[in-house]
Amino acid sequence: EGSKSKFELQIKIHFDGGSRGNPGVAGAGAQIVVVDNCNTESTARATTTIYSVRKFCGNRETNNVAEYNGLVAGLERAKSCIERYQCSNKQLASSVSQSRKKPLFQLRIYGDSKLIIQQLKGVWKCNHPSMKPLFLQCQKLIGEIKNLDVNSELWLEHVYREQNKAADALANEAMDQRRSWTTSTLIVDGPSGKKSAAAVVETIDNGNGGPFEKEVIDVDADDDNGSSSPLSC
Repeated sequence: EGSKSKFELQIKIHFDGGSRGNPGVAGAGAQIVVVDNCNTESTARATTTIYSVRKFCGNRETNNVAEYNGLVAGLERAKSCIERYQCSNKQLASSVSQSRKKPLFQLRIYGDSKLIIQQLKGVWKCNHPSMKPLFLQCQKLIGEIKNLDVNSELWLEHVYREQNKAADALANEAMDQRRSWTTSTLIVDGPSGKKSAAAVVETIDNGNGGPFEKEVIDVDADDDNGSSSPLSC
């Protein structure tokens, strides 16, 4: 990947959800990895931001609804990152997307729910009253993301649980603590290729109009890697 990629942003979403009792205490998780390849052209340092989203879905919810909530959270974060990237680069925002040499983004979405992946691919129908609103929300978000740049790529892929452990762990944390929160880690490639965690931000959703942010700077970071800069998304 890195600077050799034809995409300015490379984004991966892993999503999952669970319910203890089905229905029961439910939580969703999503890990969103955003690689900024355009940044390498000016600084020779790739930047990667990892978002770990945990969402508590309630005390009596189903596994499928929790998994859809995980995907919604991942899509919302990915869309926000792409939009903020466009706004931060006025030259890109003012140009016509078809005329750019590089496609804006490549978005790959992975989940271990074959049901959700097949429904969103249009292979299976979604008629369940609890799932249909979330299914439609995912369709809407995917359409909005695609419209941000017609030259970009987006696809969904079913994976096995062994390949989705990070999202599963996040969903379990949400169920354990019965709350929703997100942590973000910015990783910068140093001149020697050493990767450093430059910042960690915890966002707490208290359900009362938050979120609130707590930023921790200089976490195992080199002095010259811009560790005091804010996260790009």
